[in-house]
Amino acid sequence: MTRGSNKWSLILGFQAVACMLGSAFASSSDMPSTVRIASPDHPRVWYLDGNFRKLSQSLRWDQKNRILYLDLTYSLNGEWAHMEDSDLYQTLSVSFPDVQVDRPGRQLYFRAKNGRKIFLGKLTNSFFGDRISPYDYVEISAHRRKGVLDAALVVKDE
Repeated sequence: MTRGSNKWSLILGFQAVACMLGSAFASSSDMPSTVRIASPDHPRVWYLDGNFRKLSQSLRWDQKNRILYLDLTYSLNGEWAHMEDSDLYQTLSVSFPDVQVDRPGRQLYFRAKNGRKIFLGKLTNSFFGDRISPYDYVEISAHRRKGVLDAALVVKDE
């Protein structure tokens, strides 16, 4: 093999590798690794700087209105322990109107901008009504900032 043909083989090899890497990066950028589904609701909290403790959080499906809700209950025991009534609670609910139910499988899903369904969990019947079992890759994010609650469902790599 001559020195000139070695040079062209090397250039063509680099171009092939660059094309493969470019297509790999293009396909991975088409699908974000994290999707955040924010609630449009931002209820006010009644105490801004307290030592709130989150006691419970649960997802609830409203069959009549076909809306997913997140119910959160906070306690302020730490800040008010010196008072007679040391158990102060605040329960807040926020909706996720963009979440829908796939009828045949009773799976909760969100439709991404590209039209793809992102499945969030399963809706099952129980003695106490419908129960929601979120999938392992779905996290509930709820934080109080500047007197309001900000909540989202965060989907990480299905």
